[in-house]
Amino acid sequence: MARTVVVMPIEEYPPVLQAGHVKDILGISEAKAYEVLNSKKCPTIRMGKRMVVIRDSFMDFLYANQGSDLMEGVAA
Repeated sequence: MARTVVVMPIEEYPPVLQAGHVKDILGISEAKAYEVLNSKKCPTIRMGKRMVVIRDSFMDFLYANQGSDLMEGVAA
Protein backbone atom coordinates (compact mmCIF):
# COMPACT_ATOMS: atom_id res chain seq x y z
CA MET A 1 0.00 0.00 0.00
CA ALA A 2 1.37 3.43 -0.93
CA ARG A 3 2.18 5.80 1.90
CA THR A 4 0.31 9.09 1.81
CA VAL A 5 2.33 12.10 2.92
CA VAL A 6 0.38 15.19 3.89
CA VAL A 7 2.60 18.23 4.14
CA MET A 8 1.25 21.49 5.48
CA PRO A 9 2.42 24.78 3.97
CA ILE A 10 5.93 25.63 5.16
CA GLU A 11 4.67 28.85 6.75
CA GLU A 12 2.59 26.77 9.19
CA TYR A 13 5.67 25.07 10.63
CA PRO A 14 7.30 26.75 13.64
CA PRO A 15 10.18 29.17 13.02
CA VAL A 16 12.60 26.68 14.61
CA LEU A 17 12.39 23.15 13.19
CA GLN A 18 13.24 19.92 14.97
CA ALA A 19 14.00 16.52 13.41
CA GLY A 20 10.31 15.57 13.43
CA HIS A 21 9.47 18.62 11.32
CA VAL A 22 12.31 17.85 8.88
CA LYS A 23 10.96 14.29 8.66
CA ASP A 24 7.48 15.56 7.76
CA ILE A 25 8.71 18.18 5.27
CA LEU A 26 10.95 15.74 3.37
CA GLY A 27 8.76 12.64 3.79
CA ILE A 28 11.61 10.61 5.27
CA SER A 29 12.18 8.65 8.48
CA GLU A 30 13.22 10.43 11.65
CA ALA A 31 16.58 8.64 11.49
CA LYS A 32 17.17 10.08 8.00
CA ALA A 33 16.05 13.51 9.24
CA TYR A 34 18.81 13.34 11.87
CA GLU A 35 21.27 12.38 9.13
CA VAL A 36 20.24 15.48 7.17
CA LEU A 37 20.63 17.62 10.29
CA ASN A 38 24.09 16.07 10.82
CA SER A 39 25.11 16.92 7.26
CA LYS A 40 27.88 19.51 7.11
CA LYS A 41 25.79 21.33 4.48
CA CYS A 42 22.74 21.80 6.71
CA PRO A 43 22.61 25.04 8.77
CA THR A 44 21.92 23.12 11.98
CA ILE A 45 22.15 24.72 15.40
CA ARG A 46 23.41 22.34 18.07
CA MET A 47 22.70 22.73 21.76
CA GLY A 48 24.39 19.76 23.37
CA LYS A 49 22.69 16.72 21.80
CA ARG A 50 19.69 18.73 20.59
CA MET A 51 19.66 19.83 16.95
CA VAL A 52 17.38 22.43 15.42
CA VAL A 53 17.35 24.51 12.25
CA ILE A 54 15.76 27.85 11.47
CA ARG A 55 12.84 27.23 9.07
CA ASP A 56 13.85 29.89 6.53
CA SER A 57 17.49 28.78 6.61
CA PHE A 58 16.38 25.18 6.07
CA MET A 59 14.32 26.16 3.03
CA ASP A 60 17.27 28.15 1.64
CA PHE A 61 19.44 25.07 2.21
CA LEU A 62 16.97 22.88 0.27
CA TYR A 63 16.76 25.32 -2.65
CA ALA A 64 20.55 25.73 -2.76
CA ASN A 65 21.04 21.95 -2.84
CA GLN A 66 18.53 20.98 -5.49
CA GLY A 67 19.94 18.10 -7.50
CA SER A 68 22.63 17.25 -4.94
CA ASP A 69 22.90 14.50 -2.35
CA LEU A 70 21.81 15.83 1.05
CA MET A 71 23.57 12.89 2.73
CA GLU A 72 26.95 14.01 1.41
CA GLY A 73 29.13 15.20 4.26
CA VAL A 74 27.16 13.39 6.95
CA ALA A 75 29.25 13.03 10.08
CA ALA A 76 30.06 9.42 10.82
